[in-house]
Amino acid sequence: MSEAHESGDLRGDRFRDAKRLVAQRIANQQKIGKLNKAGRKLTAEGLVREYKQRMREQRNLVKKAIYTKDRLLLLTTAVRRLFEDEHFVTLLRAEKLSDLPEQLASRLRLGSV
Repeated sequence: MSEAHESGDLRGDRFRDAKRLVAQRIANQQKIGKLNKAGRKLTAEGLVREYKQRMREQRNLVKKAIYTKDRLLLLTTAVRRLFEDEHFVTLLRAEKLSDLPEQLASRLRLGSV
């Protein structure tokens, strides 16, 4: 880890995060009683590779969260527009579907139909 710090691959927050990652890894290995893969020693390159992999995973999680948020916004908007249509609301009442789940109603800022 000191090699990665000295070479400039890990500085500041990245160094702190990598240090925490190594500590977690060691704790996990001690829990299960195993050495790292094939008993290899952790190198600066390995640490940087592990850090970059974790950062890729975090970026992917953020992308998924943004995608899910966008889809939820689209669906919420569509349902809100449906409830603005008096014919749709009348149809729901005729079918005895006048209650909404609380979470949906609060998200739509509506009461019952």
